[in-house]
Amino acid sequence: MKIVKLSVNNIMRVKCAEITPDGNVIIVGGQNAQGKTTIMESIPMALGGKSAAPKKPLRTGAEHGEIVLELEEFVVERTYEADGSTKLIVKSKEGAHYPSPQTMLNEFYSALTFDPLAFKRASAKEQRTMLLQLLGLQDRLDDNRRHYGETYQLRRDANRALKDMNARLATMPEHEGVERVDTDKLWKNLATAEEEEKRILHENANIRHARDRVAQIESEIKELQGQLADYAVLGMKETVDIPDTVTEIREQIKSADDTNRLADQNAARKTERGHAEKVLETVHEYTGTLAGLDAKMQDMLSDVELPVEGLSVDNDGVVFNGEPFSQASSAEQLRVSCAMGFAMNPKLKVLIIRDGSLLDEKNLTTIGEMAAEHDAQVWIERVGEGEECSVIMEDGTVKS
Repeated sequence: MKIVKLSVNNIMRVKCAEITPDGNVIIVGGQNAQGKTTIMESIPMALGGKSAAPKKPLRTGAEHGEIVLELEEFVVERTYEADGSTKLIVKSKEGAHYPSPQTMLNEFYSALTFDPLAFKRASAKEQRTMLLQLLGLQDRLDDNRRHYGETYQLRRDANRALKDMNARLATMPEHEGVERVDTDKLWKNLATAEEEEKRILHENANIRHARDRVAQIESEIKELQGQLADYAVLGMKETVDIPDTVTEIREQIKSADDTNRLADQNAARKTERGHAEKVLETVHEYTGTLAGLDAKMQDMLSDVELPVEGLSVDNDGVVFNGEPFSQASSAEQLRVSCAMGFAMNPKLKVLIIRDGSLLDEKNLTTIGEMAAEHDAQVWIERVGEGEECSVIMEDGTVKS
């Protein structure tokens, strides 16, 4: 369904204009501030009501204004009064009135104002939202994307932790053939040896004391010699040498401590490696989850009919033939954008391009071909009065 006739009276900059479209492309030309934009805006105003109307819809000085939009199946009449009131009538070609006109029009207006050039200019995220809304997958894929984002963040954190662990592992020494030594047993041996040393030192002190007593007190020689004889019976020399047991054990403990220090370094490195391996397993799990979410998104996309072959979405934006939409050629972007617009208007195939001055002759030809292919109507606003213009606006009216 397309527009058959558009009449605009006393709306914004337009005094009186009647346009009967001819062909699939209607180019509204003229210089600035002559009423071109009003003609373009009057279409969504007629269909959208208050949500599409500007703050001051009436032409300055006018008491009454109206937009009559004649479509192939029905006619829309919307009037505006100076007191701010509006009236909407939707009637069939036979003259029958629809009881809930705005409710009926909403299904047309919701997608009507789609502007292909606006889609081209939109950010990657905005383009993604537009396409998902068209496909009816916005909520489902947003949930999938949210899960993807959370998992991606977890994997990134895990990779950072893994990187830190590997950095620590690179600075941790590793010693071949080193095993821990039981120093508790060595310390017990040392305590026993020290007790023996203490005992011998005590006995040596007694011997020295006995010798001193012999030298000092001749009267005690026999008694001291008796004591020496007693010591001799015990198998002790006149002076008892301290055995090397304590020194040897101390050296053994020092050696064991050195060995255990190396063994502890090995154990710490082994523990860190174990942690790193677990984190790496977690990273692999997250990667698998992300791949599953990607597959799920592709499954959802495969269940719907895309407006253009090769068009898809990922978590960052719109993709065309496997590449970001922004990397497609200008012609490809225009074709995809127009196809999006046609698909978004299944009942009323009308597109509105407000920045038509940005289109060169080749682009206009492309749009015309696509409009004919889809049996659609494209209204284009363009500064100038070239031969390509279907209608030229001048001082609020259609220039004859």
